[in-house]
Amino acid sequence: MFLLSTLGSAGDVHPYVAIALALQRRGHHVVVMTNPYFQDRIAAAGLGFWPVGTRDEYLQMVTHPDLVTPRASIRHVLTNLVLGTFRQQADALREASVALRPQLIVNHHICFGISAAAEVLRIPIVHGVLAPLFWLSHHERIIPPMLPYAPAWMHRAMRRIKRLTGPWTLDRPVNRHRADVGAPPIRRTFLHARGGEDFSPVARTAPANQPPTILGLWSPHFRGSLPDDPTTSHICGFCTWDRPPTSSTQLDQQREITRWMDDAEPPALITLGSSVSHHGKDTYQLAARACAKLNTRALMLTGATSIPASDLPQGIRAVPYAAYSAVMPRAGVIIHHAGIGTLAAAMRAGRPQVILPFANDEFDNTHRARTLNVALEVRPSQRTLKHLCATLDTAINNKPMHTAAQTLGQCMQSESGAERAADAVEKALVEQGR
Repeated sequence: MFLLSTLGSAGDVHPYVAIALALQRRGHHVVVMTNPYFQDRIAAAGLGFWPVGTRDEYLQMVTHPDLVTPRASIRHVLTNLVLGTFRQQADALREASVALRPQLIVNHHICFGISAAAEVLRIPIVHGVLAPLFWLSHHERIIPPMLPYAPAWMHRAMRRIKRLTGPWTLDRPVNRHRADVGAPPIRRTFLHARGGEDFSPVARTAPANQPPTILGLWSPHFRGSLPDDPTTSHICGFCTWDRPPTSSTQLDQQREITRWMDDAEPPALITLGSSVSHHGKDTYQLAARACAKLNTRALMLTGATSIPASDLPQGIRAVPYAAYSAVMPRAGVIIHHAGIGTLAAAMRAGRPQVILPFANDEFDNTHRARTLNVALEVRPSQRTLKHLCATLDTAINNKPMHTAAQTLGQCMQSESGAERAADAVEKALVEQGR
């Protein structure tokens, strides 16, 4: 029996649903442990569910303005999600271990409480990491959210400072929580996404420091293997899963939307995912005005943001939700925030992109998409109608970008990240002798 644990937005949860379904198709009993906000969609997918926290706690976390504030976002996530739910995670795993007796846990790397409780309970664990930023490789440039547009030398200096200050800023608070649940202290918490594995040759070869299996849940075409990756890591590919329509009304609405998209020139698609959409009304309206000014139709997936049709220019539509796999391949260009789940779907669709990052790993994700020549970026300081129109016009008419996006999309469509992740999970179970 496998237990998959994850916390965060839909971009954090849906990849684990994809892996859970891949394992279930192989005959395994699988349960997903996450916030009850996602319970209905997980149950509708035919998977078992185990709660951590409450729906209100999730909404408080994603609606707080610090979530989309570059210099405050990391502290907000660390305080309210990673550490704020630490005891809830540990208690949930203790209860689930009695009721379910999991043989192995597949754990989102930010679920520190699950990791600590798994150590105490001696349940084998596999870590999943959704974005390459968190492997902190010295062989590539990493874009930190605090100062994303600082020069490269400053980013390198920030990495060295973080390494020196980590024992005080991260290790101490994490170890206080670990002690509270009976787990021993750890060092180098900032390397948790690497299974605690350091970069030095001594640490990488010491048997006592052998880390657990680490799954890189992104495409090797997005970021391939590097010499200092964790020694037990596997880059699997993006693990994609769309929440399907759950009623005939939703199905009819999605069919009507796709017919509208196919009726004329491909429209722009504007989305801010499941969490940034709570803060995106001004961005949606700016993007709608830019599309209207360029005489480009657009479909907006507004999530939690309500925008009346009367407030929209002609040719612009807004709906709360449509499956990315149904609408993204029909778009002429995709405007989004570079949350890793949304970015993965946009690249897989093979469409050029205009990215407006807000916080967290979005700046690093954007940098990688730009390097692949499949996206243009509009920085926070550049978000005027004039600049967005110019950038959007360039993306629509940039033939090399269209070609690069289509080629990358074809490569990613041939991958099956969830199946490769399931292979690695089954192998880890065998290696544990369970």
